[in-house]
Parts: sequence; structure tokens; C-alpha cells
Amino acid sequence: MGERKLVAAKRHPRTKKLNAGLVAAHERRVLFAKEYLIEPNGTQAAIKAGYSPKTAYSKANQLLKHVEVRAILDASHAKAAAKLDVTRETILAELAKIGFSNPMDYGSIKDGHFDFDLSTSTRDHMAAVQELKTSTKTIGTGKSAVLERHTTLKLSNKREALVDLGRAIGLFKDDGGDGTPVTFIIQNLHVDGAKAHGRAQAERGAGDRGEEFVDPARTTAHLR
Repeated sequence: MGERKLVAAKRHPRTKKLNAGLVAAHERRVLFAKEYLIEPNGTQAAIKAGYSPKTAYSKANQLLKHVEVRAILDASHAKAAAKLDVTRETILAELAKIGFSNPMDYGSIKDGHFDFDLSTSTRDHMAAVQELKTSTKTIGTGKSAVLERHTTLKLSNKREALVDLGRAIGLFKDDGGDGTPVTFIIQNLHVDGAKAHGRAQAERGAGDRGEEFVDPARTTAHLR
């Protein structure tokens, strides 16, 4: 009997050490999850959680698959989505606004020229706008001075939105293409209160410029 008690006493410190190790591992996983929620970079989150920088990348991949870490991340994401009233449908709707946007939503073609006009643009149309800038400049002096107002409207990336939308509804199984971004820019010039003809430009990467306007999703165009 005495021998058994002696054996148990010898094992006890090892058990305490093992339990301490399990607690430490748990705390590091929790810390990793918290850091990942702040900045979704697995490698950096692992380093900040105390893992070695040399193995941080591979460790992060392991941790992101860990049941405990996934539970923390999923719970946090669900809480944020509920608070913001974000659902799969609302995200898809916003992607659709970008993906199906068209320069014609922001003006019209008159006498072969694009006439920039936001008066008929709706809130849904403006949801696709990435940037809207207006600058003014006075040209000349005295009575001959005129005020020039230059407005630039840049649409969000249609291709990215369409690819994301297609993936979300199961249309695309691969990466969707070469990743070259498509950017739409619509510019307009107002001189002394009179609306001048606008200019529509669609740029695909470093594509050619000055082509005839055929398809804004695939060509670059200058309409003057």
C-alpha cells in the first residue's frame, strides 16, 4: 500500500506539468484566434501568439483547422453578422450592384458622345461607385474668367464582383481567369456653368487606349 502511494506521489509533479502544458496550449490558441480576428493574417497572428516565426506559417494553417480556433472565429463572425444584419443575400445583392453596373447608369449617349449626368442615378447605381471626385479651377482673370469644374466617377471592379458572385452561387469552380482588373472611369467637364461633353474610359490593366467604344467590359474608349 505504501509503495503505491509513493508511486502516485512521484507521478503527481509530471501530471501537474502536463496539465500546465495543456492550459498553455489552450491559451495560445485563444490568443491566436483573437489576433486573427484583429488582422486576418495567419502567420502574423501565430507570431503574436508566441509561436516561432520560423514555423508560424505552417502553424497558422494547422491552427485555422483546429476545432477550438474555428469555434472562436465562427462565433465572432456570427455575432458581427447579426449585429450588422449581414446575410448571404445582402452581400450577394451588393456584389450584383457592382457586377451589373453600366456607364449608361450615369449618363447617356447624345450625338455620338457620352453626356455625364447623375440626376437619374439611383442609390443602387451609386453603390457601385468606388470613387467620386470634383475639383474646380478658375481660368483667366477679370470678366473673362471662367470656372472649370472637373468631375471624375470611378466604378468598382466589375470583373472581381462578377467572379465572387459566380463563385458564391456555384457557377465557377476555378479561379475565374487571369486576375486582370477592369476599371471604369467616367469623367465630365463643366465650364462656366455649361455642361460639356463627358468622357467615358474603361481601362483593362495596361490595355491599349483610343479604341472604338464597343464593349466597356473589354475595351478602352474615349468619347469626346
